[in-house]
Amino acid sequence: MEKVFNQASRRLAGLLANPFNLNLAGELISADKDVSQIRTRLDLLTRFWQLRVIDAPDGRMRQRVIQTLVGSMVAARSQQATDSQLSESALLTILDDLLHGGVLRESPTSRWAASRPVGFAHPVLFDYATAIIALGDTRAPDSVADSLDADPDLAMVLRPSLDYRLAIAWHDDPSRTSYWRLALRLAAQHSATCWPPPRPRPWQPTS
Repeated sequence: MEKVFNQASRRLAGLLANPFNLNLAGELISADKDVSQIRTRLDLLTRFWQLRVIDAPDGRMRQRVIQTLVGSMVAARSQQATDSQLSESALLTILDDLLHGGVLRESPTSRWAASRPVGFAHPVLFDYATAIIALGDTRAPDSVADSLDADPDLAMVLRPSLDYRLAIAWHDDPSRTSYWRLALRLAAQHSATCWPPPRPRPWQPTS
């Protein structure tokens, strides 16, 4: 870790001043992942998610478990769900893996409770997960606006997640065409959603 700090760019060093970001970077370094090119929290979260969810053993099952839990959380307007949503024993095994891997955490409950309440290990992980799962298809920027059309309350419930989705739209399209199309559509929805229109700058969630 000392070597990373010594060789880190100014932006990366500033990012690692945050304990949560530093912990994610430590997880990546422990897995022999290069963090030298990371510049934003979005970069950091994306690489951590790749490591612990997408590229991990049973990655598709991990995504299925998280999608189920996120759907339940968003529907309940809560950052917690229960493992009762996961009816298959294989999914419960994957849930345990996600708990041990630092993606999810188990909340305290009565020993007599029929199900376990679980949530993400950190609120920022919840924001990132809901950004890529609950706000439409990340490959289709306009799907964010479609999601808000279908459920306008999401603009308030998932406010930090919207920043991540805008950042994804910005970084995924070098021409910025799809980003500005989405920005204009969201700005047109402003009066209905009570959500501030995007500012004319690259969207980078704060570190």
